[in-house]
Amino acid sequence: MGAPGEAERRRSDRRAEHVERRHRDLEAVARRADQAVAGDAAAVEDDRRQRMRRGHLDPLLDVQAGRVGLSSAQYQALLAVRASGKGGGLTINHLARQLLIKHNSAVGLVDRIEQLGLVTRCHPESDRRSVVVELTPRGGRMVELLARRHRQELQRVSGALARHARQFSAPIANAL
Repeated sequence: MGAPGEAERRRSDRRAEHVERRHRDLEAVARRADQAVAGDAAAVEDDRRQRMRRGHLDPLLDVQAGRVGLSSAQYQALLAVRASGKGGGLTINHLARQLLIKHNSAVGLVDRIEQLGLVTRCHPESDRRSVVVELTPRGGRMVELLARRHRQELQRVSGALARHARQFSAPIANAL
């Protein structure tokens, strides 16, 4: 075992790293929120795919999802279904590919968000073997609520960052 204060120091370091990660890429996060609020499904989906490839999930979105009882993966699944288009839905295979998870993991994920009443499953007439996941009205409202909360949080954080930027840039500007 380590020294008595070592565990607390490691926890403190992890918290500091978490806070730093939360505030990184703020402008990109603001752009995503604007796109989500504006309903630009193609832009939201494109950006979500890029972040998934980089292994970066938006920590501010994760916090907002956690506040309403959703996991990050559940919220990402709802975003993917929403980005698939109005009323078209998304097959579980496509959802698994977009979230970079295995099919059986996607099935379990859909099971959990279906139990919450946020999505439904249906079998399209064209291919009764496939399963299409669609947002319920409640699921659509949840995504909109989270996008609105996310935008408010971004406005709050960006205002604080702007104040700090002015505070630290004023001495530099005066020196020039």
